[in-house]
Amino acid sequence: MLLIGDSFALAGFSKALKPRMMALGARYEVRAETSSFTTTWSSKIDRLVSDTQPDLVIINLGANEVANTDPPAHAPAVRKIVKAIGDRPCVWVAPPLWRKDTGITEVIRENSAPCRFYDSTALV
Repeated sequence: MLLIGDSFALAGFSKALKPRMMALGARYEVRAETSSFTTTWSSKIDRLVSDTQPDLVIINLGANEVANTDPPAHAPAVRKIVKAIGDRPCVWVAPPLWRKDTGITEVIRENSAPCRFYDSTALV
């Protein structure tokens, strides 16, 4: 399993998943960077998926784009990330909202198929 994300993935999501993945005996790799965006990851996702060959990909991106002034401009990056994952199962976990969302959550929801979309704000 491969988890990619921004600081939200580093802050707790990856740490919460680790014991669960280890208990299942799953290979668990995390690639996350603070202050990263969908546009940051779209340029390197092809190589990362090729290098790691995951059987499941979880994407936890969007936190740094919540206040973006032009969320639709990020739709091509979301689609490029999903395309690079190919036919592997994937889930896009949107960040919990701590401030007003200008639209990135909906852009991700509309452009992340065939990945499953999960809005983590429901948990907070």
